[in-house]
Amino acid sequence: MPENVFNQLKNLELYKNAKTAIVTDVDGTLSEIVPKPDNALIDSEMREILKLLENKFKLMVFISGRTIENVRKMVDIPGALYIGNHGMEYQKDGKIELDPDALQYKTEIGEIEKNLRKKLNLPGVILENKKTGLTIHYRLNEHQEMARISILNEISQLDISKGLMISEGKKIIEIKPQIANNKGTIIRRIVDDYKIDQMIYCGDDTTDIDAFNAIKSLNRKPSFKGASIVVLSKETSVNVVDSAQFYVNSIPVLKSFLYWLLDKNY
Repeated sequence: MPENVFNQLKNLELYKNAKTAIVTDVDGTLSEIVPKPDNALIDSEMREILKLLENKFKLMVFISGRTIENVRKMVDIPGALYIGNHGMEYQKDGKIELDPDALQYKTEIGEIEKNLRKKLNLPGVILENKKTGLTIHYRLNEHQEMARISILNEISQLDISKGLMISEGKKIIEIKPQIANNKGTIIRRIVDDYKIDQMIYCGDDTTDIDAFNAIKSLNRKPSFKGASIVVLSKETSVNVVDSAQFYVNSIPVLKSFLYWLLDKNY
């Protein structure tokens, strides 16, 4: 079980300097999860906090399951680094790099989407094709667990889905290529590309486990200091919680911690 971040502020003082990179997930971490992903918002207070963080620290990074274009529009912090599709889209020198290994599966992902749209007769289910993956949202369905089982069953019957990775998050099912890139490998890439030796990472869901584990591994190096923070909700799985070093109980509490990082009243 991680420590409450506010019980460890003395040990976290070392991150209050310009050497630190702030890396964070978006949905469920900076913004509340809503039934329709397109309706998710980062409120004005959080956006102002993020602007201050981007000005104070060495690097501000947003890493999301959304596409880079989508998350950049949602967050709207100029000067920040944006990473999409859990690491399969990477922004470099102002351009978006798509993982070439993932792009090889674009046709298969499209076929799976087409088949599921025909076979799934479930109210409130949203299919989101991100080219390098397919996300199926079932939060709006009245019978969520039954919808989840039906979706997984339909996927299992598609031969084309064999060899792809099927994973679950907060009321979502994701179909992705089984390639090396994830939030953990991206954390390592950020460290290498930007010569980072101090980092705080914030997340809330299963895809953040890879990032939490990367921080843990990097901390074995004397030259690196990293802190991983999980933002709790009633939907946070035990595996996610146990992977982080610290926790906050909600997004408003995360705001308070970020204010503390900025040496502002909270």
